[in-house]
Amino acid sequence: MFLGLLFLRNSAVPLSLKGLLVVTVVLAQPMQPTIHFNGSLLAAAGWI
Repeated sequence: MFLGLLFLRNSAVPLSLKGLLVVTVVLAQPMQPTIHFNGSLLAAAGWI
């Protein structure tokens, strides 16, 4: 997942594609997210 976040930071990727990838990652996560995962998600959202 960390490598995926680095990929999302690539400015060459269209914002719409970044958003789609983020949604895909979120939906692919277990339905019992941990506080650590939530923090990572917020950090990823801030990078986009």
